[in-house]
Amino acid sequence: MEMGSLKQAFREKTAQTLRQKQIGRMKLGQLFSLPESEFRKLIKDLENTSLFKELIDKWKVICYRKFRGVGIPSSIEFREEGMFSSDNFDLEELLHQNPKTVPLLQKIGQSIGKNRFNELLYGNSNISEIEHQCQLTPEESRIFKDFLNRFELEKLTSGALASSYNESSPSPTARDFKIASIKREGDKLIIYPHTKEDYLIKGKYSIDYRRYEELYQKKNLAAKELNRIS
Repeated sequence: MEMGSLKQAFREKTAQTLRQKQIGRMKLGQLFSLPESEFRKLIKDLENTSLFKELIDKWKVICYRKFRGVGIPSSIEFREEGMFSSDNFDLEELLHQNPKTVPLLQKIGQSIGKNRFNELLYGNSNISEIEHQCQLTPEESRIFKDFLNRFELEKLTSGALASSYNESSPSPTARDFKIASIKREGDKLIIYPHTKEDYLIKGKYSIDYRRYEELYQKKNLAAKELNRIS
């Protein structure tokens, strides 16, 4: 009888855990679908609640863990309104970093055609297929891949839109706002958010579940507060 009770309790606890995980996934899905402005407001509202402040300052249940590769922005704060990702990078400079690049790209372009070459630049073609079709030597493949890598890096750091090659049918409702800049510093990419009080600067939340369990067992928090956390 005792063994049966233990099994029943285990099954109930397992079922409860699965339900909590499913609820957690649903809530994450809702968070990921929020527009950036609503997400920022949600974070700000959460951090301003007395319970959140208590869990951080008094009980040390929640702390921030900073993201690697994120730097503090300058004193100038950027407004999101009107900050569109439309900057262009210097393609000519990129092409002439290696004197063999331009003749090689001309060879590839003549072989695969303009449309497919544009698709290749924006990640919609298989590089291995291009190498085989154009019969590239190992050295040509290296030069070609190096150019593509630098091209992608320039797009990323300059804010160029990946869809700019297909501007003939732009979406009338598509708007791209900058929330951060990515800059090269030596061989590293550093993210600079456009506001100092930003969740990217603070980092992600880290929850000490063992500490929370202690608070639960000792009833340091009121029952209604524990229910709010759950």
